[in-house]
Amino acid sequence: MDFAESFAKENNYSSIRLDVNSQNMRVIEFYKKRNYFIRISVNFPEREYPFHCMEKKIITAYNKVLW
Repeated sequence: MDFAESFAKENNYSSIRLDVNSQNMRVIEFYKKRNYFIRISVNFPEREYPFHCMEKKIITAYNKVLW
C-alpha cells in the first residue's frame, strides 16, 4: 500500500480506487485506517455478496481536488 500511495502522489494521481468483498471486514477496516472510504457497492449476479469500491484521495500541490 505504501508503494502504491507514494507512486500515486509522485505521479499526481487524484485518487486510488480498489474493490473489496463486503464480507471481508478485516481488510475493509485496514483500508479505512489508511483513509479509504466506501464510494459505492456493486452487486455481481454470480456473487452472493456485493463488493465495495473504496477510494482514497491523493492530493499534491499539482492536483488539488475539491471533493
